[in-house]
Amino acid sequence: MSFYIGLDGGGTKTEAVVFDETGHIFLRDVTRGCVAMDVGPERTVAHLTDVLHRTSESIPGGIPRSVYVAQSSMRYYGALMLPELNRVFAGWNIRWEDGGLAIITSMIGRKDGCCAVAGTGSCLFARVGGRIHHIGGYGYLVDTVGSGYILGQDALRAAFAALDGRGEKTVLYDLIRMQMGKAPEENIPAIYSGGRAYIASFARTVFEGVRAGDAVSKSIMLRGAEAIARYTYAAEPYFDSDFDVVMSGGIMLNYPEYAQAVTERASKRAHMIRANVPPILGSALDAVWNAKDEPAPDFRERFMDEYLILKASQGK
Repeated sequence: MSFYIGLDGGGTKTEAVVFDETGHIFLRDVTRGCVAMDVGPERTVAHLTDVLHRTSESIPGGIPRSVYVAQSSMRYYGALMLPELNRVFAGWNIRWEDGGLAIITSMIGRKDGCCAVAGTGSCLFARVGGRIHHIGGYGYLVDTVGSGYILGQDALRAAFAALDGRGEKTVLYDLIRMQMGKAPEENIPAIYSGGRAYIASFARTVFEGVRAGDAVSKSIMLRGAEAIARYTYAAEPYFDSDFDVVMSGGIMLNYPEYAQAVTERASKRAHMIRANVPPILGSALDAVWNAKDEPAPDFRERFMDEYLILKASQGK
């Protein structure tokens, strides 16, 4: 029996699993999100180190056969983080990559294709002939279009504008007040101390507003969908013909109306596929392939069955 670790790290959570080549999961570990753009490379390195050491304790001998880490921000901060990570895990067979690639693998395996991510942040990854091309996702301070952070931020802006009489009336103020448990204007310290993840949590009010028929909410949703859809046009030059685009991230997974709006505005050459499995499945598959092993024929089914049971029992 061989033991592997797959890890998926994003802005909302860091998720790791210990499993074998059959897809049987021995351990699922979920901790806070840890992206270098938010907390700095040193804290991200420390968190990844803690997660990998803790999960490896469940493995006989303490060292897995292979590890695949899909960590958001590796694209920009890898040069700062990898020297220390490689030193700490010297002798381990680890592949470090950015988060989007596991999403592609989770849905279409090793084929060429793209993933359009709309979670706390957003971006598009295109995998072509083993090469990786990145589009967008330059960080929340300058470029995270159509993401949960932007949707939540737009909802807050609209609510405050309506409160002051600077903007249209909208149900967003009441929806945000309900989620906060107090008036938004009385909760400014919590907004600023909560940071990006807290602001992104208010994306849900946009979709609640859309379902209530609120015009401001619909405008915010469609503006975000248009921005995500533009990624697919930018991906066209990398492909000679039609190409798959996996739509993933918390916003895409939780709000099918958003994925539908993106699909309607995407490139006609893009075959839009809404993810129905978590990115951690892709990390698991890539961990097996990183060892030049092959997963069992029913790996995907067994892994997902056990994953869903574990997730339900852990409540996260």
